[in-house]
Amino acid sequence: MARILVICGGDNAERRVSLSGGDAVARGLANSGHEAWKLDTATPEQIVPHDQPLLDGPVGVTPPGESERARLSRDGWLRLFDTISDPRWDAVFPLLHGTWGEGGQIQAVLELVGKPYLGSDSRASALALDKWRSHQIAQLIEMPVASGQLLRPIRGNTTSIEKAVRIAVAATLDNDWGRFSSIHPHPVVLKPNTGGSTVGITISSNEQALHNGVHLILDMSDLPYLEEFVPGREVTVPVIGGKATPMVEIRPREGYYDYTNKYTKGKTDYLCPAPVADPVQAEAAKLAVHICEELDCRHVARVDFRLTEDNRLIFLEVNTIPGMTDLSLVPMSAKQIGLDFPALMNRFVELVLG
Repeated sequence: MARILVICGGDNAERRVSLSGGDAVARGLANSGHEAWKLDTATPEQIVPHDQPLLDGPVGVTPPGESERARLSRDGWLRLFDTISDPRWDAVFPLLHGTWGEGGQIQAVLELVGKPYLGSDSRASALALDKWRSHQIAQLIEMPVASGQLLRPIRGNTTSIEKAVRIAVAATLDNDWGRFSSIHPHPVVLKPNTGGSTVGITISSNEQALHNGVHLILDMSDLPYLEEFVPGREVTVPVIGGKATPMVEIRPREGYYDYTNKYTKGKTDYLCPAPVADPVQAEAAKLAVHICEELDCRHVARVDFRLTEDNRLIFLEVNTIPGMTDLSLVPMSAKQIGLDFPALMNRFVELVLG
């Protein structure tokens, strides 16, 4: 039996997703015979047992006021450091999303105190979260990626970004940028470069909508990443302990796989194993493991792809702290290889502590 501290919460738009995942993981750890405690970063000195919920009600959308109240001061960070450093914890499971967790910040703290933890180290986490950098790395190993560009302001001047949007959209609509069909107009995808859960994403060919999306992303203190829209099916491949598990296909009943469709029961159908030809499954597994190895990810990750009509896989991103809610994809895939949720949590403990 191991004593595990599950860290969740954060102060971003994915806060409630993190709390839900933290509740589920702590229950799963307890059901697999481990002693599990939880910490919401909003109250870093307070730990709660596995059976005391941190999330009140459904995941829903995190209200801005809730995120603001969860923001840590310098003193709060020191209290968090003290709690994490407690020698009673054999290991820590970070369930934080956004830059706190997936960006490598909490991992850097854990590395500083020498505490074993689940997931990729601070460097790999930061690389994977950065869509622009991870796409560059994917291209270096000859993985097919969607064409895109990072939009940077020049000396804080957002006009430079708006100009870049105008040029990129014009090139897109002229079919000079990436792999587009011959039908006009073509949408593009504007997303926060280090964001998650599809928060702040705009899919449009309308220049004004994209300009509005740029300002939304800048208000989130992120940089806009403009990418071609690749039509096709949405599929994902988890990688656990360096091995790919069965592919999951994601089919929203309406629209695209946005925040609401992700975290509302009944909004999306999940097919696992995905109804995809065996050679495509094998190729996706190979690519998923390859990009995780190249980024130096460890323990668990999830690699997202688009699957085109002609069965080409287009790499989208690597999630180093994939969701662990009741609707999450890694547990769904793991179940296909005989790992129910408690068994999956026990496997994570084995990966961290050996």
